[in-house]
Amino acid sequence: MNTFTTRFYDIEGRWDPQFYNPSLHFSNNAIYPKTRLGKIIESVIHPPEYERVYSDSGIQLLRAQNVRPTGIELNSNQVFFSKGFLESKKYITPEIGDVLIVRSGVNAGDTATIEEKIPFVILGADNLVLKCTTQVIPKFIQAFFFTDFGRREMNRHLTGATNKHINADNVCLIKVLLPPKEIQSKIVNLFENALKRKSKREIEAKELLASIDYLLLSELGISLPKENDNQLIKRIFIRKFSVVSGGRFDPSAYKSKISNIQKSIKKSKYAVKKLKDLVFPAGQIVTSINESDLYVGLENVDGLNAEVVPSSEKETISTALKFKEGHILFPKLRPYLNKTTITNFNGLCSTEFHVFKAKNINPEYLCSFLRSKATVKITSALMTGNTLPRIQMSDIMNLEVPIPDAEKQYGIVQKILEIKTKAKQLIEQAREELECTKKEIETMLLGS
Repeated sequence: MNTFTTRFYDIEGRWDPQFYNPSLHFSNNAIYPKTRLGKIIESVIHPPEYERVYSDSGIQLLRAQNVRPTGIELNSNQVFFSKGFLESKKYITPEIGDVLIVRSGVNAGDTATIEEKIPFVILGADNLVLKCTTQVIPKFIQAFFFTDFGRREMNRHLTGATNKHINADNVCLIKVLLPPKEIQSKIVNLFENALKRKSKREIEAKELLASIDYLLLSELGISLPKENDNQLIKRIFIRKFSVVSGGRFDPSAYKSKISNIQKSIKKSKYAVKKLKDLVFPAGQIVTSINESDLYVGLENVDGLNAEVVPSSEKETISTALKFKEGHILFPKLRPYLNKTTITNFNGLCSTEFHVFKAKNINPEYLCSFLRSKATVKITSALMTGNTLPRIQMSDIMNLEVPIPDAEKQYGIVQKILEIKTKAKQLIEQAREELECTKKEIETMLLGS
């Protein structure tokens, strides 16, 4: 048990003991004064909540998932509203200098700054918006809460047992160390330079991961057709009734670009089989979810490298699918996000996934091909629905996969693994460099 005492005159209006835990306080020997956020911000704005009537494109909603301690990530977990949906609604657009704090959820307290004009984006109720006074550089607030002691101070003011959250009143009570503007500027420059180096390494890693597709298709002897231009004459096509009969009747399923990619796959060096001959459904539906269960939602899969970070947020989940290590998770929703992955642990996943077990084929190889540009282009063109576009099970099972011999499959998997390992090393180097910068900022604020 962690025991400590607090003087009565140190009570700050909170009566929960954990708020006064010494381990959450930063040093009293800091070389700069502690200042409440409420004294250096003009206002805290809580943007409105919207119905989840999302669209394929339009105005992006900036959510909690887009706010990270290292900055705004607009390309992560994108959702959009149509312009028509927003016509009759009040909304707030991000402005340069706004500081966003995630209001609730698994990353409650994460802080980032709007540093440039972002068109076609509105702010959602997931975040609080801080408008700063001239006493502080907005980016300095982000840098402060990036430090370990800054994060601990933020955590003190989060409330809630399971679902952590913070409100505008509590934000104003948070204490920060406030050095002179010239020191703030030095810290901001140090932080920004570190983020640039991190971004450079991440770009290198992304380029490596993007090369996987070229490697895979080259090994299989598949050359994808060039994209046709979008002229009307190029978009008109004819299909025989014998091809359509017994299948889908919507034109999108028979577009030339799909049939051309399918022809390219069939021209592979190797025999081709349909997915239904290579897998069988393996997901067992469950309605009881334990706190210790590892859970995978669509948002927990990185579309770039297929890595999975299980979620701890399962309070609102009523049903899920049980999977085992080595099973393939194939998403029903928005296939263009490329969330197909192979699991390396036992757990539960969203019912927005299909769970497959590979048979008579290397599961790693199969997953790699299902993640290839060839497959993603086909599945993206076959999806149906406007608000939540999905791909039908019959279309998934009819996907065609080249089947090299077992040795070749293993060889391809090993080459892909080498690329992923190099990319991971670059990302790890970026994290280490950023961690060193964090320590440097802490030293500047606290002294040696």
